Amino acid sequence: MEATVSTQPGPVPEAPSLMPMITGAWASQAICVAAKLGLADLLHDKARHVAELALATETAPSALARLLHALSALGVFSEIEPDVFACAALGEQLRTGVPGSLRNFAMFVGSEDTRRAWSDLAYSVRTGKSAFRKVFGTSTFEHRASQPEEARIFNEAMAEMTRQVGNAAVAAYDFSRFKTIVDVGGGNGALLSVVLSWCPGLNGTIFDIPSGTSDASEALAAAGLSDRCRIVHGDFFKAVPPAADAYILKSVIHDWDDASSRNILTNCAAAMTADSRLLLIEQVLPARVEEIPAHRRALLTDLNMLVMTTGCERTDAQYRALLASSGLSVEAIVATASPFSLIEARRII
Repeated sequence: MEATVSTQPGPVPEAPSLMPMITGAWASQAICVAAKLGLADLLHDKARHVAELALATETAPSALARLLHALSALGVFSEIEPDVFACAALGEQLRTGVPGSLRNFAMFVGSEDTRRAWSDLAYSVRTGKSAFRKVFGTSTFEHRASQPEEARIFNEAMAEMTRQVGNAAVAAYDFSRFKTIVDVGGGNGALLSVVLSWCPGLNGTIFDIPSGTSDASEALAAAGLSDRCRIVHGDFFKAVPPAADAYILKSVIHDWDDASSRNILTNCAAAMTADSRLLLIEQVLPARVEEIPAHRRALLTDLNMLVMTTGCERTDAQYRALLASSGLSVEAIVATASPFSLIEARRII
């Protein structure tokens, strides 16, 4: 008996395409809406029918099904039966308050204000100036001060990221050598809470403007650290608390241009003793760009700084030059398990 030979063509391998990148904003917006609706929280314990989810989220069932189908194709959720959805592993990162949560970060990236600023990226590329300021007539920091809900989402997003980065930094660097540490621009204390929890012999100071520390007391109390950490209000463009063993700044310097950064760093140097150490936690740009996830993340963040602020991400050489011009000398650059590195510097005597 002759074997039957199929004449049906097999699947044709897809050629490399820019299409996933071009439509990346659509995926980001879908994830943002899922985060706003709290879908991962609703699905974390069991699968649910779209009708039940629509009732809980006050959405149109047919439209919600379309969103869930799209997000299932992206691997965020999964359709286990027709119109019955469960949370996939990626979707767990959209849950509220769990380790590794990116829910608030998703809402920040997909927010109307962020999207409006990014829509004018061409302006920033042409001029080197912040598109956010062009669109809104003010800086991101001033704008958030007048938008409490947006500020809350942004602060929570930064706290989510900071807790992950903080654990990686403490695992890579010995903070126990210090007795006192000041978190300059420390916000709600997310970073310092991690450091102090790992180092019981260390006492800390959160230094920031009053609006930045609005949730700090509550967060410190919840972590059982109120007796080991004080909150001091001030402006790091004018001065920082003196004579601490260490000064830590996470994702502060990348918000500012060189002149403003030099102002902050010079104030830190003036406050330091000969034995003090400055610790910057920042993404360090590669000297040579490769097509790898770590480089993509760092360089897209750099574009975000261009659009949203006056700042930028910097290379190893750029950080060394900036610190030297501020009266500081780099002692070490320590890689961590996160995308961030820890740059240790001392005051030039």
